[in-house]
Amino acid sequence: MQVTENSHWVQQQFGSCQLGDKRRTKRVCKMAMTMLDSPHDSLPTQSET
Repeated sequence: MQVTENSHWVQQQFGSCQLGDKRRTKRVCKMAMTMLDSPHDSLPTQSET
């Protein structure tokens, strides 16, 4: 998948999540993009913190 397709897919899947704070929704979208960008890496490697 290309980055634009990944971004579109992430927004479709997670963009409307209501997690109590819109920063959480942004965070879950960022994590999903990170996982799509490097699917073979481990979770600790995929996440910066």
